[in-house]
Amino acid sequence: MNEFAKRSEKQFAKKYYNLFFELFSNESNKSLQNLAINGRAWGIREPFIDYLRQIDEKKQFDYMINWIFDKCLEISKDDFALMYYQKYFHALLNNKKIAIYLREFYAKESTISRLVKNFESHYFLAFDAFAFINDNLKNKCIEFLKQNMSLEINPEFLGKCYSDEAKEKIISIIENKDYRYISSAEWPAVGYMRVLKEINKLESDDLKRMCPSINKLAEIYSGSLFIKDYYNSMMKPYYEFVSEIFESDNPELKSAVEESVKIFKPVYEKKANEILLFDWISTQDKQAFRDSFAESFSYSVTMNRQNELIPYIGLVLSRIFLDEDEGDVSKYEAVLELFVTYCGYEEWFNLFKKDSTIKFSIARIMRKFKRNIPLCYDDLFIRGQMFKLADIAEKMGVEDESVMYWKNESNVDARCN
Repeated sequence: MNEFAKRSEKQFAKKYYNLFFELFSNESNKSLQNLAINGRAWGIREPFIDYLRQIDEKKQFDYMINWIFDKCLEISKDDFALMYYQKYFHALLNNKKIAIYLREFYAKESTISRLVKNFESHYFLAFDAFAFINDNLKNKCIEFLKQNMSLEINPEFLGKCYSDEAKEKIISIIENKDYRYISSAEWPAVGYMRVLKEINKLESDDLKRMCPSINKLAEIYSGSLFIKDYYNSMMKPYYEFVSEIFESDNPELKSAVEESVKIFKPVYEKKANEILLFDWISTQDKQAFRDSFAESFSYSVTMNRQNELIPYIGLVLSRIFLDEDEGDVSKYEAVLELFVTYCGYEEWFNLFKKDSTIKFSIARIMRKFKRNIPLCYDDLFIRGQMFKLADIAEKMGVEDESVMYWKNESNVDARCN
């Protein structure tokens, strides 16, 4: 029923979601609430998230934010179930229609007192909602990080709630980190380094303290069975970061990362050369196809080989309209979404629009999904990508009747919603 409502006219969908709320908020029968707590993802959790994303009435918002808030506070920060409540919470935070209600909620004394009382264990309820909290709570966040900054706290919070004390605390942790012991709950150190650079708080002395401990990764995990995981999550982004600094005009920063560049460059370039051979284009392993396509962008940028990638983009896109529509096509959806995303960057867009094969492939993809969106694809997702692709094609000067078709469809969807 939820999938049907998402594809129906706005008036029908509204009735469905109103009924969902009536049943969910029925205090004499909490079966829906229990399913949201214990049910399977596609049985109730995903439909519940879809419902939260479209709320636009204060009555429904008030009930849901309090229900989610209470459930978060009821359970331990280490309880696995907290992950689901956080997803529900984020669905509300990302609903632009209720931004004003969120600000009102976080301004209430009752909300503030509950937050302050449970701040140490449930600080994410303030940090994740940083755009909606008042100055007093923001100061509370800043003070909290001064004392509690750790690798388990999202690096973006360091940027939002910066203090010299929090910076010193995370640098000291990274400086003394033993990378033989890594927790899945920890964020990679490079995330904090990049944030500090973005807010102009990264100095050469900071890098001289942090880089040596990270450099040991190359020795510790060379030959490890888990080298791929550690390489992708820590070593690859770290080398791309220090390489970016090494190419900068700041001699002090360059000097601080020079040793790291020397240590990680061989393994990075070896992997980059494998990806930029483009042998993966013909693989039948759709996961490897998707992953290699994604990696090829960052490798080509770091290696200054963007022009080598461009001739292969059209071939990658051709898989979407030439391959059989069967099995797990979500990887093709991911490739399409990634291409559309990179079209949003001026440098890449200018390179793409010069290539006739890319423009030909764009037209063929739009023609294919104009005729029919096979059942193995998420039709709503594909339609959304076609609307974006039509705008891209128009700007590139792609001449094909499918461009105007998807432009018109986009206008119809806008009127209906």
